[in-house]
Amino acid sequence: SKSVEQVTDQLDSVDTLVSDADKVDLPSGEAEENFSELAQGISNSELEEESNMFEVDSSSSPDICPDELLKHCFYKALKTTMKKIDLPLLTSNFYKLHMIPACPKERTLDIKKSSYKKLSNFLDEMVKTGVINTESLQKGVQSISKIDYSHESLKHFVDNFSNEEDGACLSVDTTQTNKSSAPEITE
Repeated sequence: SKSVEQVTDQLDSVDTLVSDADKVDLPSGEAEENFSELAQGISNSELEEESNMFEVDSSSSPDICPDELLKHCFYKALKTTMKKIDLPLLTSNFYKLHMIPACPKERTLDIKKSSYKKLSNFLDEMVKTGVINTESLQKGVQSISKIDYSHESLKHFVDNFSNEEDGACLSVDTTQTNKSSAPEITE
């Protein structure tokens, strides 16, 4: 197995050969032959093996729970920045300007990694819960037309991501109806 330095040296040699080929008057075909010889010395498997040394091990990162993170950002956006916004608001703008900024530090909000796969699917689910209403302006263009700030899920939402200790994803039970108790958190 070749080291990174050896592979880099070989690539530098190839670059030098290619750049010097115009300056040197070699017999026909000799430059191509030298280039092919060097290129064959670097096989794809060797390059892949070396590049694997630099890959980040995603198994060591904490479990992110994409669906819970999506819901967290949704509720946090509704409780914070959306209180000051006039409706209707395009759902794409809601996601870009309110949900993404509501994402906790060192987390990445990616709806494609959730079970919903699309923003419209997620928002349809939130409409079913009664937290928001949406309307279709044109085919494929939705806007949030109403937010129910008195909805129990929104009232009981607590930003627990800022209190994480072990990096595990926290789940907030938003189905509670008892207003005097705190939300149940499961790990």
